Amino acid sequence: MIDPEHRDELLLFVEGAWTRLREACAVLTAIDLGELLAASPAAEDARQRHITAVCLLSIMHRELSALALDFERLDRDVTVR
Repeated sequence: MIDPEHRDELLLFVEGAWTRLREACAVLTAIDLGELLAASPAAEDARQRHITAVCLLSIMHRELSALALDFERLDRDVTVR
């Protein structure tokens, strides 16, 4: 249960978190759509670091997108009640 005394603070916190999450997803989407990491460096060690970075960004994008969907479902559930 949400303590009614802190309800407004919690809602402001969640709204701020939701906004930051959407912004983070937008940045990752822009990187992906702009193919900003499409070119792989020529040097082997740099190429391996590049591949690792691309993989990590992909995982982060997937997880943040899933979290964004959870927020959307929560928002729909709260709005319906």
